[in-house]
Parts: sequence; structure tokens; C-alpha cells
Amino acid sequence: MANTLTVRFRAFFQDELNIIAECVAYALVDPDASFSAIQTVLNTWLATVDTVSGAQIIASEIEVLQGLPAGLKIAPVAGSRAEQTGLFDFTNADDQHVWAFAVPAIADSLVVSGKIDLTAGQPAQLLAAYLVSGGTAALTWTNPWSQVLTSFASALLSFRQYRHQMARLSFET
Repeated sequence: MANTLTVRFRAFFQDELNIIAECVAYALVDPDASFSAIQTVLNTWLATVDTVSGAQIIASEIEVLQGLPAGLKIAPVAGSRAEQTGLFDFTNADDQHVWAFAVPAIADSLVVSGKIDLTAGQPAQLLAAYLVSGGTAALTWTNPWSQVLTSFASALLSFRQYRHQMARLSFET
């Protein structure tokens, strides 16, 4: 098959003064290639870039830049705001801590009396059930520490400020 899937490789460098900078490369990959084959190319790229830099590579990323599937919204819903965030808390089998999955611009239609509607069959409940379902044979849903999500604990409506959001306007001083 042809190399048609866009992939971005990133390497994060730290210099002697603890300043972190990144190096980015793009590639076209065969969509049927195995992840381990792509990871091998990333590791070779990292080793090659490392030879021409005096800084230390402290992290790397592979990001797939695929097209979006059909059926998604073609425009934001009127009144949607990224700062209105839905937090979905999940437990894991390894410790008692919960991890929150954040959904920006939670739909107003899912907020009832200031809370996220978790009624069976509603989109928020279906999302929570999907993430604790285990995933597939090739994927398991985890938190950032690779602890498998075991159950849905709670949901919370939160408001987060974003650095680039529009300034608030007021007629009062």
C-alpha cells in the first residue's frame, strides 16, 4: 500500500542550562504498517538526531495526523465554550486514586441543574461506559501512568480558563 498516513515525530531536548526545546519531523507512513515498525523508524531518527545535537534527548512522541471520520460536527454548537469542562473520574485496580478525563466545551444539553446528566443511554453515560469497557484486543484504556481504568466513579462540571480565550467584556467597572 502507499505511504498516505501523516505522522509527526517529536524529540524534546534539554541543554546544560535546563532549557527544553523540540525538534519535529514529518513522514508519510503506510497505514497498514505495524506500530513496532514505525517505532523502529522513530528510534533510528532519534539516534541520528542525537549525533548532531549537544543537548540531551529527554522525551519523544509519535503523533498520527489522520483525517477526521465522517459524521462529526462541521461547526461548533452556538454558545459552546471550551472553558466549560466535563470531568469524568475513573478508578483503577492499582491504587485508590481517581483520574479525571476532561472533555472541553461539554454540551449544554448534557447539563441538568448544574450537573452532567448521567442517565442511562445519554451521551455522557455512554462515554463513561465506553472507557471502562476495556477497549479492544489492540488497545486498553488507561490513565497517564498506564493503570487500566476499571470503573466510572463520578462526573463533575468544571470551568477552566484557557490562556488564549477571549477577554471578558463588561459594561461595569
